[in-house]
Amino acid sequence: FSTDLKASGELGEDGAPKLSSIDAGGLLMTMQSKLDADFKPLAMLSKAVPAIPTPLNLGSFETRFDIKDGAVHVKPFAVRAKGLAMTVSGSHGLDQEMSYQVSTDVPIDKLTGSLAKTVAGLGLDLSKINEVGVMAKLAGSVQEPRVSVDVDSDSLRGAVADTVTTELRKQQDKALAELGRQNAKILAEAEKRAAQVRKEGDRAADKARKEAYKRADQLLAEAGSNPIKKRIAQEGAKKIRKEADKRAAQLSGEADQRADQIVAEAKKRTEQLDSEARAKGDRAVAATGSKITK
Repeated sequence: FSTDLKASGELGEDGAPKLSSIDAGGLLMTMQSKLDADFKPLAMLSKAVPAIPTPLNLGSFETRFDIKDGAVHVKPFAVRAKGLAMTVSGSHGLDQEMSYQVSTDVPIDKLTGSLAKTVAGLGLDLSKINEVGVMAKLAGSVQEPRVSVDVDSDSLRGAVADTVTTELRKQQDKALAELGRQNAKILAEAEKRAAQVRKEGDRAADKARKEAYKRADQLLAEAGSNPIKKRIAQEGAKKIRKEADKRAAQLSGEADQRADQIVAEAKKRTEQLDSEARAKGDRAVAATGSKITK
């Protein structure tokens, strides 16, 4: 290991340093480190969490530390051993009294003893959960360590909630996709009916125009060659054609309005169905997530 250390303190009358007076800080780095199986804190920790191996080959790590009031305070640092990632932090006194926390994610199939019972007691669906967060506390002294362990139930509930939420979202997306196909059919049918309405409107307008124009032509024919009758007939025919064009435009316009209304109502309906489906799915997700994390 290597370290960058700055320290100061007082010496007692016997020339030995006063532990409570030492004030120091620095950086500790290791290229390779190992805790032997007979190191009591590790033995106790491995007994409580069998997934933590003994001996423990930590490899390389670095951490900052401070020494104040006779205790070494270690900043949180991460280590890996046999694929197990751990975060370690805490302190120990120069008199070997300690208070450390070790957190790690343990494969769910490697949980044993009280940890397994605690997880089972949560009543959660763990079928899609691979790991469980475990927190261990080391107290006592190096020679007489005490270990307590617990499951990070909040994190586990959150992981289960995330898994369930993801599954619900997938189901929601699938349902929305099917609804989208149904809505597309509804819109296509509405467009088809609208096109038919426009076609019928154009047909009615064309029929009305042709009949009116026919009456205008007949009026002109009945006038014969008489200039006065012919002039009156021309004015009458002109009026008939003008009114016919106006009526035809009205029929086409009314048909277009009905067609547009059919499409608009279909769009409104499909948007409503989509909105209701999304809201229903969101409520289901929120309710399920809330139930799990409580």
